[in-house]
Amino acid sequence: MREASGDRPAAHHTRGCDGGAYRQPPPLPALWDLTSLNLTAPEYRNRHIAALAMPALIRRIEHPATPFDADNRMRQAQAMLRLDVTRPYGDSMRRTSAQVQARMLIDLSAQDRMVTPGPAENFSHLAPAGRARIFSPRSDCGHSAAGCEPARLNRAIQHFLAEPCMKSARCSRNLK
Repeated sequence: MREASGDRPAAHHTRGCDGGAYRQPPPLPALWDLTSLNLTAPEYRNRHIAALAMPALIRRIEHPATPFDADNRMRQAQAMLRLDVTRPYGDSMRRTSAQVQARMLIDLSAQDRMVTPGPAENFSHLAPAGRARIFSPRSDCGHSAAGCEPARLNRAIQHFLAEPCMKSARCSRNLK
């Protein structure tokens, strides 16, 4: 959010803030609620969080012991909204992907509600042969999937790093 003049983030006018130097982190309960709701899929919450525990969970979410810095959150959102890797290549995902020279291991969670997996999946299919590998978590942990399946992700990373090929079709298969 920006103030009307557009020169400084509106959060800098929050009580307890002196131009970004917080005496205490500003309370942002709605932001934390939305973030928490989107970190995992609804199916995960339904299975892992008892209805009776929900009020305590909401209190913990809205009043975290170590709150996420508001400026950090704002800068992340700005970066996500402004970053466009296709701009130097005529806004073409195909031309952009053709520029990739490194191998990529792309972590795609179909249940991710924070970062939609579609563009990364599309990019992986457009990348030069053998350059993109996809790791697809099986859980419904959504954006938090790496934390729900650390052993499986670690194995995928080790396998990916141990594989020396760049152009072999063998390298372009998806990881199990």
